[in-house]
Amino acid sequence: MRIASCLLLLAGCAAPPAPPPPPPRPNVVLVTMDTVRADRMGAYGYAAAETPAFDGLAARGLRFERAYSPYPLTIPSHSSIHTGLYPPEHGVRDNGDHVLEAGYETLAERLKVAGYATGAAVSAFVTSRQWGFDQGFDYYSDNVPRVSDFWHASRRGEEVVDDALAWYAAQDPDQPVFLWVHLYDAHLPLEPPEPFATRHAERPYDGEIAYVDAQLARLVAAFPEEDTLFVVTADHGESNGEHGERDHGLYVYDATQRVPLVIAGPGVDARVRSEAVSLVDIVPTVLAALALPADPALSGVALPSEAPRSIYMESWQLANRFGIAPHLGVVVGEHKLIGTPRAELYAPVSDPGEVQDLASVEAETAARLRDALEAFGFEPPSVARDALAPETAEELAALGYVAGTRPDTPVGELPDPKDRRDLLDGLHATNLRTTKSVDEAIAKLEPLVTQYPTVPETRLRLAQFYMRKGDAKAAEALISEGLALDAGSALRMALVGPLLKQGRLPEAVELLLGLREDYDYSPRFRVQLLTSLIASGRGEEMVAIAGEYLEAYPRDLEVPGVLGVYFARTGAEARAWPLLERAAQGEKPPPDVAFALGMRALAMEQPGPAQELMAREVAHHPLNVRARRVLARMARDASDWEGWAEHTRFLVRQESADALVWLDHAQALFNLKRYEEARTALDRALVLGPEVPEIVLLDANLLAKEGKREQGLARFEEAQRLQKARSAP
Repeated sequence: MRIASCLLLLAGCAAPPAPPPPPPRPNVVLVTMDTVRADRMGAYGYAAAETPAFDGLAARGLRFERAYSPYPLTIPSHSSIHTGLYPPEHGVRDNGDHVLEAGYETLAERLKVAGYATGAAVSAFVTSRQWGFDQGFDYYSDNVPRVSDFWHASRRGEEVVDDALAWYAAQDPDQPVFLWVHLYDAHLPLEPPEPFATRHAERPYDGEIAYVDAQLARLVAAFPEEDTLFVVTADHGESNGEHGERDHGLYVYDATQRVPLVIAGPGVDARVRSEAVSLVDIVPTVLAALALPADPALSGVALPSEAPRSIYMESWQLANRFGIAPHLGVVVGEHKLIGTPRAELYAPVSDPGEVQDLASVEAETAARLRDALEAFGFEPPSVARDALAPETAEELAALGYVAGTRPDTPVGELPDPKDRRDLLDGLHATNLRTTKSVDEAIAKLEPLVTQYPTVPETRLRLAQFYMRKGDAKAAEALISEGLALDAGSALRMALVGPLLKQGRLPEAVELLLGLREDYDYSPRFRVQLLTSLIASGRGEEMVAIAGEYLEAYPRDLEVPGVLGVYFARTGAEARAWPLLERAAQGEKPPPDVAFALGMRALAMEQPGPAQELMAREVAHHPLNVRARRVLARMARDASDWEGWAEHTRFLVRQESADALVWLDHAQALFNLKRYEEARTALDRALVLGPEVPEIVLLDANLLAKEGKREQGLARFEEAQRLQKARSAP
């Protein structure tokens, strides 16, 4: 009966029309340019800019004249970009302070649910997956080289874009994609590649931005204009010396907070908007552009928006590092307030450099913005931290990423930054990465330590300059004094260096073992602990701890390198080779990794791979004398006199008391017919080994080349006599 009814229905009734398919959603490409100020882009009026790709998007899209970053550091700002929440809401209040937790829904997670293929390619340690940024991504390329100075670890934008475009090319053309690309190049140090270095020789910051724009151009060219929504912005800007700040992180002036923001793509009209907006607006704006459900829990709004609003920003670096009142800011209309104890009020539209503080002359406006700032109701960061806090404090004073202990004093009672200009200017003038005169730095820092004895960073920096001068005892005394004032500070880790320098290895090892709970997360700490245990003869303990690290940090290529070299040296080759091969996958393997693999290749009669591995060893660890010796011998055997001379030149500097090393260098120069240089090297060999037959024989040959035939013959006879005497029983 049911079948008959169905047949009748099919025969006599027309089927209802199917609903039209939803219009295909466009691709979404989010590009975050690290450390790029808005006022260094051509679209924002900078005549010296070389940013045609960005300017082209701005010309056909929606450009926001006053877009603000919520935090002048990479990790908190990107956490806001991905979640649509302010830092106090997602909990990441500093670089290394917290990981973006899985409970916060990211834009990638939202678009994945909406049917998007999701991919990301990032360029720096501070955007690697360990900070939680990989949430929602099917593909996450963060192949950043693992180096000891890991906070600065990054890769060039060209490699990042290569990875991004390769992933995009492999996607189903019928499925929309969401791609996030992070480009770190405009961050210090400023070393733009050619031709941008030459074109911007006087302004390397502009050169790096031009290079970033060239990578943006590759992305723009790869995606169809009519089917791709581009969102291009920066996580924060760069002070470039304004307001006494070398780079970024301390303050929330417009130099670091005003960033470029352009949205271009289908359905977006070409316009310029002048209202203040925030990076927290990116998530709701993309959702609205794709006709996806809005989320009222977000702090951001869909742009453009006509509703009056307050824009929040913060940095807790001053409080965390120096015990100074933090920079908290709010923008309302055309005014901006920095809520320090003596608040600062600016009109950035007419005063873009924020030179004229209007707080005293526009007291009513200042009070209104103070109320707007307090209305956010955000609390100070909690003392609890879950990632890298001590390591950050110990290592990153120069970069501005230091996070010391949280101040115990209530924020309202902390001194105004304007009352600590001597401290801030003194630290600015003694940057660890740029200061050339150690004595001048010490002279500036010693009074600051006396005046501010409980500020850890002054002691950390002064101790590092003492170490550069070779005065480990002074560094130890300075740190110990600080520990007596604050036993819980990051100074404990800083004590390791002076102890090791003084040869007090057992004390240093015990200190390192006691710091494991706080510092195990740090790649540099892990290597230092393991190598110190090896040096102290505690190999079995090292092997056990290294095993824990291998399990807990599977992406770390340093630990397998240290462990593999240890096994190779102790005769456990079967255990060594897999670890060494794993470590060699890194861009810069630990010391002796490539050397050990090269020695194995030699033993297996594979001279080509052996030479490549030895060359790789000295490229990354140029002081490896054993690798240089092997390369020198291989160059000699291959009659590569230039290579032989190069490697022996290095060896005579390292082993200047070895007569045979000088002989090898002299012989290489002799073979190159560089007789004057050969004479200088040989004379040194003669002083060290006057009766070595080979040295005397080369002297005979060189005398002949110098036109001193009779002397040469006499020396030849002397060489024969010395050789017979050595061979006699």
